[in-house]
Amino acid sequence: MPHSASEQIHHELRAMILGGRLRTGQSLRAAALQEQFGFGLTPLREALNRLRSEQLVVAAHHQGFQVAPTSSEDLADLERTRGLIEGEMLIESMRAGDDAWEGAIVAAHYQLGKQIAPHHRASDDEIDRWDSRHAQFHEALLAGCRSRWLAHIAALLGAQLQRYHRNILRDVAELAASSPDLAREVDQTLSEVTGMDAHTRLMEKVLARDEAAASAELAAHVQLSLKAYLGFGRHLRAARAA
Repeated sequence: MPHSASEQIHHELRAMILGGRLRTGQSLRAAALQEQFGFGLTPLREALNRLRSEQLVVAAHHQGFQVAPTSSEDLADLERTRGLIEGEMLIESMRAGDDAWEGAIVAAHYQLGKQIAPHHRASDDEIDRWDSRHAQFHEALLAGCRSRWLAHIAALLGAQLQRYHRNILRDVAELAASSPDLAREVDQTLSEVTGMDAHTRLMEKVLARDEAAASAELAAHVQLSLKAYLGFGRHLRAARAA
């Protein structure tokens, strides 16, 4: 739990950015945030500078800060890097993981299965719960890896990807609300990406310590996610250009 005012502000702003409640490109003027949330100006500036170091916000010329921009190229780079880092961590986990590691994976998989998977009408709370359980499942898979630097990089990548996914999902859900055909396409794609079948296959191959099969399954999982969100992005760009 955050202990200082700066940590508390950082925690709250970070959650809003990752959850898509503060949108890409949105202005984050310290005075306006102070008025809106009652934050102290000094700890607020400390929190914003910390978020900048995490590349979640950027400095805007004469305008304080704004939520960091996004692009399809950056999303593809993030997913590619995620595949490389998590692929290495997964192999190390399968080689070093013990019975407790296996048990934690099974438990996290069970908890993930209890959550409603994202769909175009899902509430923020539903997606928050799924995001949390999904992250816990992937963290459990990789927890056998002993490298703290790989774990640190994986966490940074995970945060950035969560931000991308939530912003894209929020925008495409708004578009799908007025298009039944798009709504069906979005829900079908999300079912393939976030459904339990893919996560169960990954878990089974990891628990079997089949390095080649588990690595291939993880790579396919990453590529499917990238394809889905890039596809959503194309729908959004086409709608905005119309």
